[in-house]
Amino acid sequence: MIIESVEVHQLAEEGYDGYERMVIETIENGKKEFLTGDFFVDVIWRKKRAARGGLAKEALALENIPTPHYNQTVYLYHRAVDELEMLWTVPPQEVCLALVPASEYSLLEQVMNFYDGTLFKLIDKYDKKKEKKYEFIQR
Repeated sequence: MIIESVEVHQLAEEGYDGYERMVIETIENGKKEFLTGDFFVDVIWRKKRAARGGLAKEALALENIPTPHYNQTVYLYHRAVDELEMLWTVPPQEVCLALVPASEYSLLEQVMNFYDGTLFKLIDKYDKKKEKKYEFIQR
């Protein structure tokens, strides 16, 4: 898997144009696809091809919890109460590896949850298939 880097500041500069609408549309599509129960919304950020520039975002409704990776935000949609809960945000790899400056402290907890395996424990908690348990491997 090739990992693209998307700067957190670049996301802010893009102004999350259409982000909320995209997530709402994904929820509505998920309600139609998964007729009962809760489901997950996986938002992935990527750089657009050089000719177009900027950032591309994609949101998918998933019945099973996705695996954490860089440039990702994952939500759990609670159908019974019509609420969206953010489970995690993982910034680009460079941000995770760098010392987090004071202006990025809000991301520090999410980065630590990614590195210490907490996000993988969330997978075990919400995994509907229960085929395997994820093990966190310290790198």
